[in-house]
Amino acid sequence: MTIHRVLVAISTCLLTACTVVPAPDQEKAARHGVQALFFLVEISSERLEQIAALIEAGELTTNVGEVLPLAAARIAHEMLAGKRHKRGKIVLHVDGS
Repeated sequence: MTIHRVLVAISTCLLTACTVVPAPDQEKAARHGVQALFFLVEISSERLEQIAALIEAGELTTNVGEVLPLAAARIAHEMLAGKRHKRGKIVLHVDGS
């Protein structure tokens, strides 16, 4: 699935929840009136550059909930698996020094 197709799917289906961790609970999704999807994508430098360009152009926005140091990667994975955290993306900060 290309990034363009993913973005089109997101923009045309506002009541869809996507996750990158274990497949979502379909019964829970149905109770809340949303469709829950699970998919895997192949990450490449080209795709990440496309996403960066969309963000820089203001065509794609993100909601960052947590920014953690790289040393806290384990905590970030726990958050992805269900540990409570602020709503939004979980970002790992890599110190360049």
